[in-house]
Amino acid sequence: MADNVLQTIQKLLQDVIAPDIRETKVRVDEMQKQIDVRLAAIEKQVEIRVGGIEQRMVYLEKSLLSAFAESQARIEITGSKAVIDLRERVAVLESKHA
Repeated sequence: MADNVLQTIQKLLQDVIAPDIRETKVRVDEMQKQIDVRLAAIEKQVEIRVGGIEQRMVYLEKSLLSAFAESQARIEITGSKAVIDLRERVAVLESKHA
């Protein structure tokens, strides 16, 4: 009788449970593939966006450096003009006292 019970359990496992397990494994594998595809698409979108942000950062850096250089040039020009004005004033004063 024990053999009969074991055979019944074995047959139940082979006929009912094993196919369900295989079907579940197939479904899980399909879901994993779908997840992988979606994650790859998301990763690609993130890479594109990060690339765009990097390009904007490079542009902004160049713009800031250009603005800084222009500002420095203006400061130098203003300083040079002030020195020239002072030289002219000193020359006028020296010519009056000479």
